[in-house]
Amino acid sequence: MGFLDDLKKQAGELQAQQNQDTSALQRNAALVESACQSVVKYFNDLVRQLDVLRPRSAARYAFDNRTIVDGLQHGEFAADLRKKPLREQPVVDYIECRSKLKSGRTVRLAKNFINEMERVETAVRLAGVHCTPEPIRNPDNGKLIEVRYEFVADIACGVRVVPDHDRALLRFTVRNLDGIESVEGDFTPLQITQARLDELAKWWVGQPHRFWEGAQNMRRQEPR
Repeated sequence: MGFLDDLKKQAGELQAQQNQDTSALQRNAALVESACQSVVKYFNDLVRQLDVLRPRSAARYAFDNRTIVDGLQHGEFAADLRKKPLREQPVVDYIECRSKLKSGRTVRLAKNFINEMERVETAVRLAGVHCTPEPIRNPDNGKLIEVRYEFVADIACGVRVVPDHDRALLRFTVRNLDGIESVEGDFTPLQITQARLDELAKWWVGQPHRFWEGAQNMRRQEPR
């Protein structure tokens, strides 16, 4: 066997591996897309029901140790689906289901310690409220005296699903259903069943749930 024959053999083996890898990616993408369609259908139906029921949240939303809003009612429900190209095919980019907890309450806070500022700013960011911090400085030396915050405490709630087609995973990020926090974790397509999505619906209406059972790579963000 000559050198050219060796090259042909190597090229053939590489081509076979590439074809195998491409087939695996295509299978993964098909599984993820099927799971995404189940999520989209469920979210669209869930939004219609919740928009009628408008459940009241049992959670307490704390921007600091003394500023807490609670007893809020969900409203402004919406579901959304966005797509993107992947290997020249349209696939799901992300899916969202969201609501708003409207208090209409204007909150005014002033903080002069770094850790307190960081907690308020984290809470504001996670809650999805609009707030521009106002630094107050000593006019003589420019030293920071305090930072003031003013915002309307309307809380953005929701679930975002971002699929990873190549790895055959769907990442769920749930915001502010149990207080000001963001919780996320991965599921395989086969884990996306009606029973699991029902657990998410239970969570939304304030009932005990087991939504995160079996999730991978979980992460939680909350003000500290």
